[in-house]
Amino acid sequence: MKEKPAPPEILSKVPVRVFERLVKDLPAESLAEILKENPSVRKDVLGGFSLRPKNIGLTLSNPATISRLQRRLHTDMDFLNIVLNAWCEESTAMGYLAMLDGDFVLSRWKQIRDLLGPERFFLALFALDAFEDERFAGLLEKEDFWTPAPDRSIYELLLVPMTAWSRFASENPEKFVKLDDDFNRELRKLFGADLPVYGREQPSPMPEPVEPSKKAEKRFQKTLEDLGHANEQLSAFKAENEALRKKLKELETDFDQKLRDSAAKLKKEQFVRYGDMKPGKLAADASRLASLIDRTKRALELQARADEEYGLVSEIRARLLEVDLSLDKIESVFANSLLVHKEVEKVKKALLDEKKRILGLPGIGKVVGKTRSGPEGELARGINLIDPVPASLHNLDKLRAAIEVLSGAGLIGEASEIEEAIRHKRKQVLDGIYSRFEPRGEALKRGKSTPRTLDEFVKSGESRRYDLFVDGYNVLLRAHGENEELVRQRFTELREGFVAKVTQQAAHFSRVFLVFDGVENSREVRGNTEIIFTDNRQKSADAMIIERISARKDKKILLVSADEEIISNTQDRVFALIDPIDFYMFVFD
Repeated sequence: MKEKPAPPEILSKVPVRVFERLVKDLPAESLAEILKENPSVRKDVLGGFSLRPKNIGLTLSNPATISRLQRRLHTDMDFLNIVLNAWCEESTAMGYLAMLDGDFVLSRWKQIRDLLGPERFFLALFALDAFEDERFAGLLEKEDFWTPAPDRSIYELLLVPMTAWSRFASENPEKFVKLDDDFNRELRKLFGADLPVYGREQPSPMPEPVEPSKKAEKRFQKTLEDLGHANEQLSAFKAENEALRKKLKELETDFDQKLRDSAAKLKKEQFVRYGDMKPGKLAADASRLASLIDRTKRALELQARADEEYGLVSEIRARLLEVDLSLDKIESVFANSLLVHKEVEKVKKALLDEKKRILGLPGIGKVVGKTRSGPEGELARGINLIDPVPASLHNLDKLRAAIEVLSGAGLIGEASEIEEAIRHKRKQVLDGIYSRFEPRGEALKRGKSTPRTLDEFVKSGESRRYDLFVDGYNVLLRAHGENEELVRQRFTELREGFVAKVTQQAAHFSRVFLVFDGVENSREVRGNTEIIFTDNRQKSADAMIIERISARKDKKILLVSADEEIISNTQDRVFALIDPIDFYMFVFD
């Protein structure tokens, strides 16, 4: 809502209860926040009271504080605008009125005024600048804008119940006399002071029944008929609405199932390298897995019994440590005490027997450290603890190269355990990337003899005839789970690892153009790979890719990107579109 200089004549016509309503509608926390941001107003309104969180409600409910706040709203237009802005955000009346057409509001202003209340009606119109229109400004001149005039048709509707009540009083005087005095008093308030009230001792004569006017009876019957028609229409609308809801639910369920089936089909077609998907083999694998799980359960049950009998490594280590500490104390007694009590000697023998028993337990070497796995085992355990995230792929490649150097230098022995740990960790990372893959379409456009997947396309040798354009930043974002903050924090490390892997795989293509957003324009050539950095202030990486592909006249182009702008502007020039995740797994596989 824009700020405006309110015409003084408008505010002069506003009763004080408008500002009372404005203050009451706002939560105490919102008022407290506004006062904190306006020190001069806070000093004038609070008069020394604090705005600490626990005292906010009490402070702003003080009558003197409320009076000063209302006076400030009436006299300070800037402060009124601030509070009115906050009221607009909180008020449903404001949202309701903002949806209505101005002509509609003018034609139904009394009904809307009665629905919202005159104070909220005025505040919403004022916030919407409606009073700048002379038609709305004229509403304030109406006598009943702030106080609605009574509807005289109500009196006619009351004739029917009044007549029925008079008949009841005349036909059943004894029952009528027994009515409670308080009830009689309420009846006089409701139907008028002329209604007779009968005492319990000397009842007065009943008045003559008042015949209802024919006009009122006719209007009453018409109202009942209209109400019946409205109920019938409402029932029909409810039935139709329920049928539509049911149909919509069926369509949504059918659409979700088709979407899941389509995604499963695309995954199966494009990632055949992850295993044989024949139903027979899957059934056999499932049976073998079920059998293995049963064997595992039985083995773990036997292990649980063995643990109960012999104990766990941590428990045995704790017992052995307690025995050794106790023996150290007893040895100190033998060395320093003039007289050793016989009970100490007995305890020493019992401790030595317990230590001998513990050292005789099977597998005690895990406790005392007699068998060691060596540096190879320590490295394998460390690899198993690496986070299975895409950023670890580059580190695993460097680790594998380092292991080869150390093994060749004879600094470590058998490296098979370490290599197996690296292979297992790489598979964890790649499986994690694959699980997030949601294909937007086929990885390659298929012709009669075109391979179906990127792996097949590369193995066939056809890829060497094509230039490859790679949207580098888009690939890193997709592969790392759209975690842009992680990519920015470790961008250099992730980018260099990715560039190195792309360069290694570049021989499968005619030329490779790897494009990144940068801070200045630069290019570097490594073999048949051109690494391009664009000055993002002048031209983005997306614009560079679109420009270069659009300038080509042939269609010997492969594009790696999920950016809709790039795809829509180059689809006529590109032979095949490769999904970023598919390409990332290809270069790191």
